[in-house]
Amino acid sequence: MAPPPVAIFAFATSDATTHSQVVSCYHQRLGKMDTFFFEEQGHILVSLAMAPFNQINKVVLELAGNAARDNKNTCVIPFEIGKLRKLQGLYLGRNILSGPIPASSGNLTQILELLLAENNLNGTIPSSIENILGLQILNLSHNFFTGPIPKIVGLFSTLTFMNLDHNLFMGPLPLEIGKLVNLKELNVADNKLSGPIPSSLGNCLKLESLLLEGNMFQGSIPPTFSSLRGIQILDLSRNNLSGQIPEGLAALRIVKRLNLSFNNLSGEVPSHGAFRNLSTLSLVGNEGLCGGIAEMQLPDCPKSRNKGNRLWFKIIVPIACIIPCSVGYVAPEYGIGGRTSKEGDVYSYGILLLEMLTGKRPTDESFTNGQSLHEFCKLAFPERVMEVVDPRMLLEEPIEVDNEDRNERIRQSKIRECLISLVRIGISCSAESPGKRMNVKDVFIGLMKIKEVFLGVGIQGRRMRLAGEGTSRE
Repeated sequence: MAPPPVAIFAFATSDATTHSQVVSCYHQRLGKMDTFFFEEQGHILVSLAMAPFNQINKVVLELAGNAARDNKNTCVIPFEIGKLRKLQGLYLGRNILSGPIPASSGNLTQILELLLAENNLNGTIPSSIENILGLQILNLSHNFFTGPIPKIVGLFSTLTFMNLDHNLFMGPLPLEIGKLVNLKELNVADNKLSGPIPSSLGNCLKLESLLLEGNMFQGSIPPTFSSLRGIQILDLSRNNLSGQIPEGLAALRIVKRLNLSFNNLSGEVPSHGAFRNLSTLSLVGNEGLCGGIAEMQLPDCPKSRNKGNRLWFKIIVPIACIIPCSVGYVAPEYGIGGRTSKEGDVYSYGILLLEMLTGKRPTDESFTNGQSLHEFCKLAFPERVMEVVDPRMLLEEPIEVDNEDRNERIRQSKIRECLISLVRIGISCSAESPGKRMNVKDVFIGLMKIKEVFLGVGIQGRRMRLAGEGTSRE
């Protein structure tokens, strides 16, 4: 059976600046392949869209690299492009195209590769592209696109490469990006993105290159990045990241470039694994860092008690003084003349626990529009819990992850499970309605179960016990 007909459109423009219309078009039959040659640039796509291509099963449209430096002609991607419903590849890179991506591009449901890099395109990514569910490669880099990166990118489960660098995208990187389980390269460098780096990126286990540099990302480096064992390039430089470098990054064995420079990172630098190869590592511009291997020439870290106990003390203290120490955070009903009660004390404890977990006071200036600490944590629960937890809560004694990869993954999962359970207790205890709060007995039982799980994953420097010991179910 003969292969389906293929049409390849190749455009070649001169350096003339006086013509804006297509002046010639000729067709040749090269073996079994139809090739259409167009000369000079103009309303080319309109002409193509009106042509009778209904019998062609695969169409590759290429108009790449036609913008000579002295060619001043400009062109927009016309709405009629949506008529090429069987288009599988659209390559319009390195031209001088301007204007937005037309909404009609959502009709190109069979397209696999969309390459529009190095143009003057602007506007936002149209919502209609949610129809292109088979997209594998998306390259919009080096343009002037604005607005947020839409959540609909999470629909492109077949996407392997997404390059959006050197644009004007702003706002957070959507949590839904963690659904791109086939993604190998993500490049959003040099935009105006802000907010925390979503921990859901740790689900993209096929990632080989993750470039987030040159933005305004805040918060800590997600501990989930330790799951990206195939990562070769990880660049988080030139952001506003803070907190300690996650110990798990040392387990990224095959990384060829690990750039954390020019942030506000602090604390001890790991001294094993990926952090022993200075040829692949860059940490400059983080004045709060200390320790690491001697060749880094960083200052010694201040001597303190066993770091592995820090998290433990933060957990054991509220267990030991679950009610007696819960003062200073008045339940809402007390403000309207309500009598003191166990429910009011539970509310105080819940707020205290959330403060310890997040490092934020109930009156933190980051809360706007009347938002409370309770609401802040509830909005993040459960998917974004690790983004609101104080990075200092994750300080723990280094372990030799090189020989315990599987155990380390289980260990990190258990710690995350326990932190989610703690936040759940804090939220339940601090409910505004007294009738919806946990009772004291259930709080104590829940905390003791969490304590058992923590003992099972090696807090206080102990080795991890068998997976499954302990539970955090409440």
